Amino acid sequence: DGVPLLVRAVDAPDADALQQMVVQLRHAVDGVVVLAANIVGKATFVAGVAAPYTKLGLAAGNLIKEIAPIAGARGGGKPAVARAGGGTEPQRIGEALDRVEALVKAALNGQKAPV
Repeated sequence: DGVPLLVRAVDAPDADALQQMVVQLRHAVDGVVVLAANIVGKATFVAGVAAPYTKLGLAAGNLIKEIAPIAGARGGGKPAVARAGGGTEPQRIGEALDRVEALVKAALNGQKAPV
């Protein structure tokens, strides 16, 4: 759909550092950035969506609400930036991140999240 998309599992010392990475990358990519990290044995996710895409109805909070529970995490946020933590299944971070591209496409096409 032509949306710049960066989705990765990364190393981060804490959730604030992960969020800072997303905020910086969201502007550099001018699209959608979703990063995840295993922080002290807990899955943590942060999503960022650049303004042109929030205006099209794509919301970081909605992405987080869809992917975080896969790894047992909970959270939410605003259209531009959202995060989730406390995930009890950090081994499922990759599985959660694999859903992002389909969720972005569905949101931009005005569809419900694919199951």
